[in-house]
Amino acid sequence: MLQYLKFDSSNATDLHYQSVIKEPFGIHPESPTDPVTVRHGQTSVFRLVGRRVEWVIKRGILFIFFILWLGCTQKAELRFRFKESQPQRFSLQGRLQAQITAQGQSNQYLTESRFIISQTPRLISPQGEALLEIRFDSVDYRSNEIDEREKLEVKKSFLASRTELRVNQYGEILNVEELKELSSFAPGGIDLVKYLIKIHPVLPQNPIRIGSRWEREQRIPFDAGLLKGDFHIYKKYKVLDQKQLGAYFCHVIQYQIVMTMESEKDNLIQTHHNEQGTGQGVIYFDAALGLLIGGEMQLTIDLNSTFIHPVTDEINQVNSNVQQKISLKLIEG
Repeated sequence: MLQYLKFDSSNATDLHYQSVIKEPFGIHPESPTDPVTVRHGQTSVFRLVGRRVEWVIKRGILFIFFILWLGCTQKAELRFRFKESQPQRFSLQGRLQAQITAQGQSNQYLTESRFIISQTPRLISPQGEALLEIRFDSVDYRSNEIDEREKLEVKKSFLASRTELRVNQYGEILNVEELKELSSFAPGGIDLVKYLIKIHPVLPQNPIRIGSRWEREQRIPFDAGLLKGDFHIYKKYKVLDQKQLGAYFCHVIQYQIVMTMESEKDNLIQTHHNEQGTGQGVIYFDAALGLLIGGEMQLTIDLNSTFIHPVTDEINQVNSNVQQKISLKLIEG
């Protein structure tokens, strides 16, 4: 039962109020046509309904916020889930613009390449390690520093090559010592090993959520004839978001990269090579399928090389500034 005040307008000069007990919602069964009573009852109904609607809206907002919060805090494991002898095909594109200064002269070089690469996992261990066999299905190469005959030779070299990388489920390269031989394989100035290592992610060993961060460092030895040494790569990762890319639901992972390469000093040939590079990029990884869906990165690299002539002792200094872009996209897998 609700109690409200009834206004008696029978005497306009002598206003007075009368306390009346009404049924719920202010509607009295004995005077349903009383306009003041009905109006007051309607107001009570509207207020009650309004409060109820407001309560429902607030609960709905809190529920949506909880779902979003749960999605942001739900943990996921990032692992490569290799399948024996099931190939994956990627489009790998690169653009390299370099300014090289030697003996007081500067030259500009531009190289653009596009590869279709097949990656086939083999010999998968119970721990998730796999031998990745990498082949080139097609090669498109353009450069302003070589002629058409040399371009054809570059294309043939890539199509005839085969690279094997042994990696674990986190993407760490396990056969780094064997990569020394590959460091001398760089047709047209394209170092395949560096291409793959720069953009290939190294995943965290603990579950992640949006906002998670991790760091990884890799050391790759190189032996390119006159130049020998170690190639160091340091990467910092951060999970930014989740995003639907076609049929894949991906974690969007931002990363920064710092690279250093310094050759061993050779007293006989007297050569020295120093390389410093920094860059950033993003990768897209489907955690449910354990697939790298794609990625892109930009790099700035400074190279300094010194050569001392073994007979004349003449010192030759070569300085290079390189701007490089690399993109990778899964096209079948």
